[in-house]
Amino acid sequence: MFSIGDFYTFVVDTHNPVTGGLVDADSAPTYRVYEDETATPILTGSMALLDDGNTSGLYSERIELSLANGFEEGKSYNIRILATVNGVSGATERFFKIDYAFDSGRLNKTTIATLASQISFTLTAGSADNDAYNNCIAIITDSTSGDQKAVGYISDYIGSTKTVALAADPGIFTMAVGDNITILATSAFANIKHIEDSAITADAIDDDAEYTPLELAQAVREEMDDNSLQFSAIITALTTIAGYIDTEIPAILVIAEKIDTMMEAEGELYRLTEEALANVEPVSGGFTADDRIILSGRSSHSAADVWSAGTRTLTSFGTLASDVWAVATRTLTSYGTLVSDIATAVWGAGARTLSSYGTLVADIVTAIFAKVIDTTRTFGQFLKSLMAVNLGDSTRTTVGTTATQTYMQEDGETVQIEATIDSDGNRTITDEA
Repeated sequence: MFSIGDFYTFVVDTHNPVTGGLVDADSAPTYRVYEDETATPILTGSMALLDDGNTSGLYSERIELSLANGFEEGKSYNIRILATVNGVSGATERFFKIDYAFDSGRLNKTTIATLASQISFTLTAGSADNDAYNNCIAIITDSTSGDQKAVGYISDYIGSTKTVALAADPGIFTMAVGDNITILATSAFANIKHIEDSAITADAIDDDAEYTPLELAQAVREEMDDNSLQFSAIITALTTIAGYIDTEIPAILVIAEKIDTMMEAEGELYRLTEEALANVEPVSGGFTADDRIILSGRSSHSAADVWSAGTRTLTSFGTLASDVWAVATRTLTSYGTLVSDIATAVWGAGARTLSSYGTLVADIVTAIFAKVIDTTRTFGQFLKSLMAVNLGDSTRTTVGTTATQTYMQEDGETVQIEATIDSDGNRTITDEA
């Protein structure tokens, strides 16, 4: 059995019609390739001598079993070879069949019909539904060599014209009309809404606080497809995000809560002062000079002076700090822009670093990759499986009616995903690292 895209080599020996000995033919033998019982051959040509210096009458030919050459899955083919030796003609046949390909997750296999650019082209055959191939993987194979392949990410599909739009030019080779294209479905984790900003970088990911975990994973996936975000940049971005989450934000919340409690305490003091003043008996005859001297001896410092004191602490005021923190009804509604000013000052501090928190960053990164994002699969396993399917080597073995598909990790030796595919094309994941 052969598959579309394979090469088929066939040979023939020519003999002397009288003696039966091996001799070269009068001219190069010719061949005609027939599909099933179709009378018109899909391919014709001439064979050439093979190892002529050491053999006699040995001819060979190699043909590509491509869609461009007219070959199809599930069809049988006969090759009729005709040769003439010493004026006597003789013929022989060769037979082979192209099997159906059970590509894991394959939605379509066809050719490029027209090409507007390296990111926009139409298909020879495809779904009539709009967006049918959105967020899918396109594997383009050069029809000339059969060896060059490029992988692209489909951002849009128009069913009426069968127009494919890629998120970016794969940049591997120049695609052309007639090149083979296979469209593969992505996993459920990749089938989330498309991030419109296709120029996301490590810095952009650092500064954007609006990403959900799935959107962040999608952004990373697209950048890897575009070859514009390396894995080291992903680690840098995740490390920075982890640092912000576990240092900056909690620090602001602590400051805000402390301000909240202090202001609430100030309000309580104001209430107690009002109650105390209400109970003060008027001084008969007014204040004396001595009274005025005592009153004038109070501190003239303002609240701003108190806050500007660089040596202030909370260690010498008895239970004041715990009393302030114990106030349950504290609010931030009556203190102007103080909270936002402090938050702005914290965020604006140019000297803050992530170098003084011990193993915090490493612990956060480890936790992110160990996070279980479905029943059993962690985020780290998801990334490994994603890279194995899209970037790793893949092998297929077939025993009877069951095929085994294996996807390798980047080292080319470690198996990441192993799946079996039955005769109906149903895939079952049997192992995942």
